[in-house]
Amino acid sequence: MDNSNIPRLLLDFIITARGICHENALILALINLKKDFEEFDPSWSIQKWISELNENIDRINIKLSTLNYKIVRINHGMGKNAIILKNQINVNEANSMVNDDVENISNKFYVYINMQSTDETKLATRFQEREISFIKWAIDQFVNHAMTINSIQNNNDIESNIIYKETNVLLNSLSQQKDNDNNEESDVRWEQFITFTSRSTKLLQYDNMGATEVESLLIQLCGLKWFYRDSNGRFGMDLRCLAELQDYLINEFELPSCQYCHQLTIQGVMCGNNNCHAADTEELNSIFQRRVWHLDCFQHYMQHVSQKCDKCQNSLLENSVYII
Repeated sequence: MDNSNIPRLLLDFIITARGICHENALILALINLKKDFEEFDPSWSIQKWISELNENIDRINIKLSTLNYKIVRINHGMGKNAIILKNQINVNEANSMVNDDVENISNKFYVYINMQSTDETKLATRFQEREISFIKWAIDQFVNHAMTINSIQNNNDIESNIIYKETNVLLNSLSQQKDNDNNEESDVRWEQFITFTSRSTKLLQYDNMGATEVESLLIQLCGLKWFYRDSNGRFGMDLRCLAELQDYLINEFELPSCQYCHQLTIQGVMCGNNNCHAADTEELNSIFQRRVWHLDCFQHYMQHVSQKCDKCQNSLLENSVYII
């Protein structure tokens, strides 16, 4: 059998999954393909499989470049534990095949995107003009909501939020390590959050489309992974939106990037110091000048770099903001 077909078969797998695959799912697909071609090596570590996967993705992208498409790697802000729960990823199956453990499961997704020169062209491949107008209006609502810092005490929904829960698990672990060093006891909880989401009641108020039409479009956008809907009925930008419209989101809204991996961050952790911005950026969206991290990146920073913000020296363990 000709193993040169592996890149094409991996691309077929990604497209079948609506153009978005978690790294674990792709590794499983690659393992099964290697078995089919009698090339499976059980001694390979998960890192070796990731390297092999990325080599195949690079081969795919060489072919796709002539068609103005590409597969990009993007980190999810909510952290790998939340991703596993939300997406029902079978960690045990991958671990049993490569004799590795859950610690090596990443927060990385592979997204098949349109690389046309303009954002209008990218959107036009799937949506009509009036739908594109709604998408941009909805993104504007998401970003505007994120400019307001909210109090945890004034929100009844946040305790069920998966990012809030996973962040608190991490905080408990970090604070326990600190308490053991100082022989103290504490329960760390931050008091504030921001959210790049909006309720459906707000989105249904769009002037240029009827409520039924908006609701149908929202369902379609969620199915295509442009938007997502959480357990509390709030909508936000999903991975395809971040991957395809990255330049638009950065240029139009100056959205923050993770201090560790330098990718857009609309879920994770933000420095809680009000003065964590440059002196000449105290405008309406100066909140986006603060340091931010995806949850897994925040964990790495706190455990291996510092528990203080490198920009303002604020104690991140004591004073940070949930991004949900």
